Amino acid sequence: QFSEQLLHYKTIHEIELRRELAEVAKGSVHEVLHGPRGESNVTGFHVRARKMVDRFVGRMHAGSTRLDLETADLELGRELACLRDECVAELEDLFQQRSALPRYSATAREQARL
Repeated sequence: QFSEQLLHYKTIHEIELRRELAEVAKGSVHEVLHGPRGESNVTGFHVRARKMVDRFVGRMHAGSTRLDLETADLELGRELACLRDECVAELEDLFQQRSALPRYSATAREQARL
């Protein structure tokens, strides 16, 4: 009689922990994409990528040779890839910091991370 109820409560507890971790992950992603709430001097991925693209669009309009355009295109691709990699690393660190509570198992954290 008690074993079924205990299993049921354990499952409910695991579901709640997963929901909490999903919220932690969601908040971490939002912060990396848009910047920390309340901090106007720090920008997230979207603003930084937009500034980068705008800068390169200006360069492309200024440079008229095919070589200039191809060079600018390659540089933009590299810089965006570096920004992406930097933001992914920042996201992983932020999630690890926020989910470091002992009540979250390593397995649950890994599942939420994916």
